[in-house]
Amino acid sequence: MSSISQIGSVFYQNEHDLSLYTDAIDHKQHAIKRGISLNEDDRIRSAVINQLICHFSLNPADIEQRFDINFATYFAEELTELAQFEADGLITLDKGVIQVTPAGRLLIRRICMTFDAYIPKQAPVRGYSRII
Repeated sequence: MSSISQIGSVFYQNEHDLSLYTDAIDHKQHAIKRGISLNEDDRIRSAVINQLICHFSLNPADIEQRFDINFATYFAEELTELAQFEADGLITLDKGVIQVTPAGRLLIRRICMTFDAYIPKQAPVRGYSRII
């Protein structure tokens, strides 16, 4: 059992061990195992990933306006990586808007990994089969 909650820019994970969880509650304590405070880069990347994974589409202009960044500059490396997804027919890029194709929806997690700063770029994911 486990849950993750967000309050503002902080994520909390509760104790996943049931005995530790109930012990904390019985002692009128919070059953929080760990928490992390997001920095500005985390918030930007989270917005991009959430938009793609929930709506299968991303208009970079929305991110630029919301976070006062130049999307093409900020995500230059990621946009280069997206070119392969476009070549594979998983996304389309039309006037800057990233649209996930029906085939790409099956691999949306892999597409979103492009924007995840916590996944090492020097260790590329081999193929898609393990993600599906």
